[in-house]
Amino acid sequence: MANHEFETNLDLKKTYQFALGNTPLYEGIFTEIKGCWGTVQVTKVLDGPDAKYYRIGDRFEIKISMYAIKPV
Repeated sequence: MANHEFETNLDLKKTYQFALGNTPLYEGIFTEIKGCWGTVQVTKVLDGPDAKYYRIGDRFEIKISMYAIKPV
């Protein structure tokens, strides 16, 4: 999972991979970050059991600490 130090270093101009547990879900960018919450826009859906739930261009708010987030 993400930690609070990493949350403060997120960049609106970078693409990140988002995963829950060990399951990569999608790549996307943050369009807004407000403390521990962020609005994400999906730029690429990753193959996996949850791929059917996401589409390129989807936007939604996430609690950042719930996801493993790494730069692409």
